[in-house]
Amino acid sequence: MVDIEGERVLAAPCIRTPTEGMKVSSQAARESTARKLVMEMLVADQPDRDAAHDKSSHLWDMADTQGVAESRFPRLTESRVPLLDDCHVAMSVSLDACIQCNLCVRACREVQVNDVIGMAGRDHDAYPEFDQDDPMGASTCVACGECVQTCPTGALMPATVTEGTGPGDSQDFDSEVESICPFCGVGCQVSLKVKDGRVKYVDGINGPRQRGPALRKRPLWL
Repeated sequence: MVDIEGERVLAAPCIRTPTEGMKVSSQAARESTARKLVMEMLVADQPDRDAAHDKSSHLWDMADTQGVAESRFPRLTESRVPLLDDCHVAMSVSLDACIQCNLCVRACREVQVNDVIGMAGRDHDAYPEFDQDDPMGASTCVACGECVQTCPTGALMPATVTEGTGPGDSQDFDSEVESICPFCGVGCQVSLKVKDGRVKYVDGINGPRQRGPALRKRPLWL
C-alpha cells in the first residue's frame, strides 16, 4: 500500500499505472501501518509457523519484512476450513493455508491453459477446487506443478516436501543442480533440490525456453 499525493485513500501499486508527475510515498507511518494490518489479517488463519506447510513461504517472508509474527484477529472456526488432500502422488493440498489470492487459478488457466482449478464459494468461504470439487488426485490435473510454483503460502506443495500434508520447508535442501526437463522437446530448465543425496523436489528456473520466474515446473514422481 502506498500514498499518492493528492489522493484521499491509499493505493495498491501492483494495479496502479504511474502517470507523469505522480508523487508516491511508501515508507511513511500511514503506509507502513496499513501494510502491517493487511499482513496481520492474512496471517490470522494460517497454521502456526512451526507447523506451517512451508516455513519458508513467500507469505512468511513478507510477514518478517513487516515485523508481523502473530495476529490479534480471531482464527477461522475449524468447521469452515476445507479438509486436507494428500491423494495426489506429486502434490499436497492444504487449504488451511490458503489466502484466496487466486494465483493458482490464474497459473492453471492462463499460463498452462489446463483450466483444472477454479474458485468455489463466496467471501471468506471461497477456496480453490479441482474440476467439480474432486480430490486433486482424481481430477484432470496433469501434474505440471504450475500452481505449486505460484502458491505463496504452502497451501499447494510438492508431496516430497510435506510428506503428505504435514509441516515442510521448501528451503530445506543441501544443494541445487541445474538440469533440463525431459518431459517434452521444449527443453525447459529446472533446478533439482537435493537433500541427503536424493532429489527432494524440482523448481523451474529462468531460461531461453521459458519466460519469467519458472513458469513451467515438473515435480518428480519420487
